[in-house]
Amino acid sequence: MYAKFDLPTLLGMVFGLVLAVVFAAGAGAAETSAPDMSRKALVIGNSAYRALPRLGNPVNDARDVCAALQRLGFEATCLFDVPSKREMRDAVRAFAASLDARSAGFFFFAGHGIQVRGENYLMPTDAEIATPPDVDYEGFELDYVLRSVAGARNAPNIIVLDACRDNPFQRADPSAWVSGLARVDPPVGTVLVYATAPDGSAIDGDQRNGLFTKHLLAQIEAQGLTLDEMLRRVAQGVEAEARQAYGARQIPYRSSSYSGQFCFAGCTDPELDARLREISAQKERLARELEAISSENRQLRSEASRGAQAIRELESRVEQLSSQASESGSRRKDVEDRLAEAREALQAARDSQSERARLEAENQAKTAALSRLQATLQQQSDQLEAYRAEIQRLTQERATRASQSRSAPAPKSDSKSESFIMPTF
Repeated sequence: MYAKFDLPTLLGMVFGLVLAVVFAAGAGAAETSAPDMSRKALVIGNSAYRALPRLGNPVNDARDVCAALQRLGFEATCLFDVPSKREMRDAVRAFAASLDARSAGFFFFAGHGIQVRGENYLMPTDAEIATPPDVDYEGFELDYVLRSVAGARNAPNIIVLDACRDNPFQRADPSAWVSGLARVDPPVGTVLVYATAPDGSAIDGDQRNGLFTKHLLAQIEAQGLTLDEMLRRVAQGVEAEARQAYGARQIPYRSSSYSGQFCFAGCTDPELDARLREISAQKERLARELEAISSENRQLRSEASRGAQAIRELESRVEQLSSQASESGSRRKDVEDRLAEAREALQAARDSQSERARLEAENQAKTAALSRLQATLQQQSDQLEAYRAEIQRLTQERATRASQSRSAPAPKSDSKSESFIMPTF
């Protein structure tokens, strides 16, 4: 029989779970989910070029990206206006050495980038370029970055280059110089991201951040976005603003050999997911209890139907025996004995029928209570799903507001610092 079911105990468990969900969700959902790997970053922003055109955005870009990465749990080394190729190489060497098989690596460079003969070079601020061969001597090879991080055998390594600006030498000798950066196939486990397509030029604009980095900052802290989805949103934002605000075409480009899933701000909210799993388990338990009660009620109704038939038959037999007992004769004692047995059986049948009715009424009350709890759990589940969606929306809104606050026009530099004398070849 179903009398083993302890309704008060179950009610206490379920209400306890509901309270735990309400309080824990508020505490846990706002936290950024932490990945089970270390996070290392190297961020470089070069603006104050000595011989190349000065740039207004890169140092701002690097500072803001660095701050965002630190909020996301990255151990970030952030360098600004790195003067020499050697210093850039030393920084990359140290960064690569900090990576291990359980690391996620992130390298960001904003500044001048130049391609020569299909090779990409990132320019330190003291670089003096007069001819294409000078780039080999003065520029820092992107290939060195790729080979260095590949040696760590970790994944992912995310290489982001906001360096696809107009080549300052291309107009002087278009045959020797190519705009933008060259297409590169990244090593295994690496995602290579350009601010615009290979051989193209990125827009700086007149705001605090360059167009690409502005949209990167707007998305990188959004909770629940995979790397692919985050980059897709960045590309959509850049392409739309380039077209609408500048009448230009800029489509960020990425090349990837990373097949895993990575989220800067956490792919899920572990606390909420754990609570939702608990709710789901309790809902399944309630469903089983309700089905058991329903099955018992069906059995009780079937037994009640047979019991009602038995009562009618016993009542008829008692009536017959009562009539026979009123007659005199030698069989009177035997009839009275049988009548007593029939009356006892009738009373037992009526008692059983009453007990079945009581059990069915009790089960109906249990069903009503459990159904209400089931509805409460479903409501809590729906609220938590809505809460998670709201957290994602608010995170995105916060990132957008932060991006907009960085979009105020940057102060114009001294005209002397902007001057650039084009070398002759």
